[in-house]
Amino acid sequence: MLWRANYTSDSGKVFYHISLHAEADLLPEIYQVSAIKGKGFCELPASLNPRYALITKQDGSSAKIEYPFTPGSAEWILFWGEIRSNPLIIASKGIGETAKFRRRQ
Repeated sequence: MLWRANYTSDSGKVFYHISLHAEADLLPEIYQVSAIKGKGFCELPASLNPRYALITKQDGSSAKIEYPFTPGSAEWILFWGEIRSNPLIIASKGIGETAKFRRRQ
């Protein structure tokens, strides 16, 4: 499912109305309050991959949640707190923002 949110990169640049993918039916409340269901008006630059949470549910299936929260922010802390306290999630892993740099030829 697509969600729309303002995304702040690790370098502090803000991208407005970005589309983020969240496959989980176990989205933390802070995510549902901070993002809006539906496709965003913009995409992140091709050189930037958003940060995401990879969760494993009790049934063994996994889901990916791209999130807009800057590491260390109040929203980020709440997001991870809700994931880790959810008894239906047995494992979680955060993947940080990555930048793809093109080699000059």
